[in-house]
Amino acid sequence: MKFPVTGRRTVLRFLLALPLTLLFGCKTTVLTSGTEVLMPSPEEALRRLILLVGPWDERQGAQAEDFTRRFLAADHTVSSYLPGSSALVQSLANRFPGDAMAVHEIDLAALPKDERELLLQLSRQIYTYVEVRFFVAGEPPWGECQGDRLGYTRAPKS
Repeated sequence: MKFPVTGRRTVLRFLLALPLTLLFGCKTTVLTSGTEVLMPSPEEALRRLILLVGPWDERQGAQAEDFTRRFLAADHTVSSYLPGSSALVQSLANRFPGDAMAVHEIDLAALPKDERELLLQLSRQIYTYVEVRFFVAGEPPWGECQGDRLGYTRAPKS
């Protein structure tokens, strides 16, 4: 198919503008008291929620990111949240600061019922994993020998 010279230029301009159009056109925005806030993607929102309810603080950021990366890569763990509850995950993640890690208290009464249930379900799921339970108890990671031979005779840290 032959394009006239002006037609080719128009097609080239369109093709060059396509990545920028997709970049800015696919962002969802929410208006909050007159200011525009970018809505995170569902995966980013779920990542923020995992860091929020997880036991890690800023000092264990690398460990938290590693756990979050593996959690999001496992289809069977993410399937109960994405894509079915994507909008709910995004709205819940927007209620908290983007850089929050290991929040000690969340007022569940202030959340709508469906968001509260989702947050509780995610918290239960995260804290059932052995590596998270060992981290909270102050035990060495799964598969590593404990330095103290009598460590199993004492109660875990609370």
